[in-house]
Amino acid sequence: MTQPWQLTDTACDQSTSYNMSNKIVRRDDGLYVTWIDTEYLNWIARVDPSDGSVLSRIVSAQGQDNHCGAALALTPDDTLHVMNGSHSRGFIYMCSSDPTRADSWSYPQVAGGRCTYPSLVSDFEGRLHLAFRHTAWGGGRCCVGYSRKEIGEPWR
Repeated sequence: MTQPWQLTDTACDQSTSYNMSNKIVRRDDGLYVTWIDTEYLNWIARVDPSDGSVLSRIVSAQGQDNHCGAALALTPDDTLHVMNGSHSRGFIYMCSSDPTRADSWSYPQVAGGRCTYPSLVSDFEGRLHLAFRHTAWGGGRCCVGYSRKEIGEPWR
C-alpha cells in the first residue's frame, strides 16, 4: 500500500468530518476533493489520481466554523455540484462543467435555511437530492430535512 497523500497543511480540526457528505468525486480529468481549512474556507481541489498531486484548487465558500464543510456530487452530464455547508443558516449551492476555471462556476444560490451537514447526491437523470440536519422552528429541536433540484429549476 502506498502512503497517504497530503493535500494541504492548513486543514481545520474537522476538515473532512461529517461523513454523510461526499468529500470526493471522480471525473475524467481527475479526483475532486473538498475540505475546510483553519480559516473555515471550503476548498475544492483537482487531484491527480496517480500520485496525489494537487493540480488546481479554488475556494467555494467561507464558512463560519468547522461545521460548514461542503458536499460534492457529479451529474451524468459531468457537471460538478457543490453544496457548501452552514451552521444553522442557509447552504450555498454552485455548479460547474469545468471546475478548474473560476469563471465557469454558476452564481451562488442559497438553498434552505436553518441547515447543517449537507448530504448531496445525483440520480441517474441528473436531479439533485439533498438531505440535511434542520433546526426546527421553536424549541431548537433538530430534524432531518430534504430538498431537491430538478434540472434547470431552483431548489425546492
